[in-house]
This record gives sequence, structure tokens and C-alpha cells, in this order.
Amino acid sequence: MVGNIKRRVVRAITSRTKQKRPANPLNSKRKATFEEMKQLVEKEMVGRRKQLESMFGTHWRKYFFNNFRLFLPGEKRINSQFQAPSSRRGKTIQQTVDDVNDVIHQLHINPKSISELQPRTVAKRLEIKSPVEMTPTQRKTMEETSDQLYEIAAPIYIEMRRRGYSHKDLVQ
Repeated sequence: MVGNIKRRVVRAITSRTKQKRPANPLNSKRKATFEEMKQLVEKEMVGRRKQLESMFGTHWRKYFFNNFRLFLPGEKRINSQFQAPSSRRGKTIQQTVDDVNDVIHQLHINPKSISELQPRTVAKRLEIKSPVEMTPTQRKTMEETSDQLYEIAAPIYIEMRRRGYSHKDLVQ
């Protein structure tokens, strides 16, 4: 008897809670549109932006996207068959990279333009051997190309999120 009452109370509370929450495109049975996902990602970015700007200044995007660049063309990956069971939707790193490449092709983005903006490529072009030894001009160039990289990467990231990947899947 007591068990039935508890179940009814829990159902009543959860049904009221579900009605009050705003619609989230990720919780819907239909797939979110690119625009819906873009709005959701922008909300997440706004939420983290103040904190990241206070710590890293105007180059906060680099820290929001963190290691997402490792899935982009022009970056070497170590052990691309590694698979963490609870992340990346059960896919290996290489399968995630393949999904990213599909998105790049779908969005008609030139992979070479991404490769040219990757930090290793820029450092090689500027003949930088160590971040400690960078001149102010080299540091500024690296920061500018990093910003350009993430301007190009943002639509790719949004589409990957739309396909069901979480922020954590893409940046760790």
C-alpha cells in the first residue's frame, strides 16, 4: 500500500516537472535542426564565456573548444583506435574523426584550409621550436590563426552536436 502511494507521488511530481521545463531539442524524439543546435551551443558558450574570458582573455574560444581541433584535418592523433566505453557514443577516435570528415564534406569546407590553421602547421611555418621561445609577433600570429581555426570549426562542432555527440565527447 505504502509502495503504491510513493509511486503515485513520484509520478505526479515528475509529470509536473516535465511540463515546466523548456523544450530542449536534444530531448525531443526528432533530430534538432542545425539552427536549434546552434542556439543551444551559443547558450552554452555564453554561459562559459565570462569565466573563460576572465582567465584567458579574448582567446576564450580556444579553451571552450579545447581539444576539438584534434578531430580536425591536419592534426596527428595518437592511438586512433582507442575507445572509452562511456564516451564518443561508443565509437573509436578514428570513427569520430570519420564523422567529422563527413561533416566537413557536407558543409563544403576545404580540409586544407583547416590543416593550414592547425597550431603545428602554423608553428612549423613560423619556425617556432618551443612556445617559450616565441616572439610577441609570433605569439600574436598563433593567436590570430587559432581564432580563425575556431571560426571555421564552430559549424563543424555544431553539426557534430546535432548528430548526438556531447560537448564532452568532442573536447576531451
